[in-house]
Amino acid sequence: MSDLKHILRLISDMESMKKDTIRHVCEKWLKGLPIELPIDNIEPIILMKNKIRSKLKQALRILDLENWDGFFAITGVAGSGKTQFTIWLLNKISKLNNFICLYFDASKQDVDDVDIELSKLPLKEMPRIGIFIDNVDIFVLKTGYLDELLHFFNNLLDLKKKYSKYSISIFFVITLNQSTWVRFSHYNFAGKKISSHFKSLSSINLSIHDLSALKRDLITKLLGAYYFCSESEESKNKISKHASLIIRFLRTVYDDILRVEENLKRIIMKMAECLKVFTENLDPSTLQLSRKNLLEKGTKMLREYIKRKFSFQYVKELNDYYNLQTNMNIKTTKDLDKNQIITFSIECICDSSSLEFDIPVLFFSDIKNLEKSSLNDHNQDSDHIFIVLCEKERVKHLTDAFMKKDGISVCIPLPRWFRYLYNLRLDGIDFFLNDLILINNSLNLALYSMILLLCSQIPFKERIGDALKMMILRKTAGALLLVKTFDYIDYKLFLALVEKAIISDLAIMGIRIPYEYKSDLINSIISILESEGFLRKIGDNYLFYRGKMSSESILKVAKKISYELAFRIKFIL
Repeated sequence: MSDLKHILRLISDMESMKKDTIRHVCEKWLKGLPIELPIDNIEPIILMKNKIRSKLKQALRILDLENWDGFFAITGVAGSGKTQFTIWLLNKISKLNNFICLYFDASKQDVDDVDIELSKLPLKEMPRIGIFIDNVDIFVLKTGYLDELLHFFNNLLDLKKKYSKYSISIFFVITLNQSTWVRFSHYNFAGKKISSHFKSLSSINLSIHDLSALKRDLITKLLGAYYFCSESEESKNKISKHASLIIRFLRTVYDDILRVEENLKRIIMKMAECLKVFTENLDPSTLQLSRKNLLEKGTKMLREYIKRKFSFQYVKELNDYYNLQTNMNIKTTKDLDKNQIITFSIECICDSSSLEFDIPVLFFSDIKNLEKSSLNDHNQDSDHIFIVLCEKERVKHLTDAFMKKDGISVCIPLPRWFRYLYNLRLDGIDFFLNDLILINNSLNLALYSMILLLCSQIPFKERIGDALKMMILRKTAGALLLVKTFDYIDYKLFLALVEKAIISDLAIMGIRIPYEYKSDLINSIISILESEGFLRKIGDNYLFYRGKMSSESILKVAKKISYELAFRIKFIL
């Protein structure tokens, strides 16, 4: 069955549902929130419905075998749908005879709240009560230790004893991340392991294979739901006429998101947002870029985007963060090889001091031009920034070329969805260039270097620590993202890239690191990567564990590295 026929059939199935219900589901998807409605009410548009129904039946069977009494756990990786599964299980049980179920959020409520709600019930008339407590990880996230979680469990035991006199069955279901459960379940409590007190009710885990297999189902259901509940006839007409184009685009976006994200909740949020923005900004009068002119046209698109981006976002950041009054003029010229140059002429006013300087940014749409005289002419001039748009298969070649020069440089690997941007109006182009992580991160690395140029000349050195942390954070996060995206980048190349990027920007800021201290900084990076599970030592070598790398964990690790290195550099100085 073709994708379009599949969508039409799905829309036909949705006619049994109320439009407000579908709209409610779409709004929840966009916000990354669970759907409170019972699973039977929204069956045509739920994802992995057969797998979910099977897990619900299994959970009900386990509870029944345990006579609906005791402590149970629903576990899974972050964003896998634990809360959604818990709500649907609660709804199922609530429909059974002589059952009442209560839901609590541990991030907002404690055991005392559970006690208060239980005391309000006519307990003698309620033979079976289910207490569902979500987000139990909050007790570990506060301190990093299990003490509060164990205290919470002890309070639940006391609560169960308190109400045992009513001769009722009370079962407690908690939800928590898989990693927390592994630590928690092996802990000894009252002479026994926690796992002997708790039964695993369900494990909600999705592998990369599961997420890949979900692509078609997610895209068609998102598109069908968006069409069905859209109030805009224009959007409906676009989907009717250009469904194949929209689906092809969403497939390429999904593949790129999956390179850096394994959190299903965030994947659904991002895909729903991408569908909405792409459809609203689709301009059917434009044509797709051919492979032949993609780099040339794409480079022009990026160049204009950077003008807009820097003019607003980064000037605002300079004004707000550094308390400066910043004025900027932008002019476009060409070098001797006819490569486009954007020059940002910046004037900064701080108290009575005034500072003026230019930052030229060179763009290359042809790798051959990069290797010619322009690169050699400018490679000693750290005031230049080089931006190259290229096919993904040439990234390694460009990385090697950049390693040989001292300027600030960034290579932007061309994602497959890039060619579809020419089908969009300007607002849509800006959204995808700014928001999708592979492009956004690369541009931020280049553009933020401009701010570092400014930091080196601002006449207040007391802010050097903040500038160091911000610079190291951006550079490290960017390098880790490349590791996640490109398998060929091993830990040696990663360290070389980070060292080169950081040392280069330190030089711009007027800081020179003695050679004997460089290995100490590198060892600090390795140590943090090991402790966070990003690196594993195999013999005398290190291997990246890319499965640990999500957007959240990359940012967390980059922050740790930035604080550690900034402290050491200040100490060295």
